[in-house]
Amino acid sequence: MNGATVFAASTRISTRLCAPTVTCAVRTAIRITNTKALIRIARLYAFSTRKCGALGYQLFRAKKFDDAIRIFQLNIEAYPKSANTYDSLGEAYMDAGDKPQAIANYEKSLQLNPKNTNGVRMLEKLTAP
Repeated sequence: MNGATVFAASTRISTRLCAPTVTCAVRTAIRITNTKALIRIARLYAFSTRKCGALGYQLFRAKKFDDAIRIFQLNIEAYPKSANTYDSLGEAYMDAGDKPQAIANYEKSLQLNPKNTNGVRMLEKLTAP
């Protein structure tokens, strides 16, 4: 099933933001690799950067790092100018053990918001000898 097919199927789901709909949208988003389809789903379900982040952290706390990373990537695709989205993805990569990706995302977060004290602390931690 390609991204367009999954998106077409997902559009038949009610757009009301009840928990089952959001859960279904998240499950669909995790499986899609087509970036344009991911952005459409984010807009269709009116995911704010905060809602996407909350869903990503829910998966993160459940130690489902690959799924959490995918949701944080979706958040970045939908909100590329939000420093917090990169900070969240950096945290997920760090806890998943992908140090280079964690560093890259924390650096991007700091480019967008140089006052991000968490990003500064995490970069110091990641680059310490």
